[in-house]
Amino acid sequence: MVGPNTIAGWVRVVDPSPCYKCQQWDDGKLRPLNARMKSHPNCTCTVRLVFGSEANSSYDYTDQREPTTRRPDPAV
Repeated sequence: MVGPNTIAGWVRVVDPSPCYKCQQWDDGKLRPLNARMKSHPNCTCTVRLVFGSEANSSYDYTDQREPTTRRPDPAV
């Protein structure tokens, strides 16, 4: 657990109409400050810092990188 005024990490914030890549990356997980946010040309996603008091009760923490994007199968 971290203190209530300590930055615990960050979460991705997508715009109201995210592209397929950003939808895949938006898993709602709390990432450490030293983790790099994936982006692409014209990406409008932002980082929102999460403080300890919020992090302790609201987020699943992961030290993993953001998920790999897979294109949807056009045959489906």
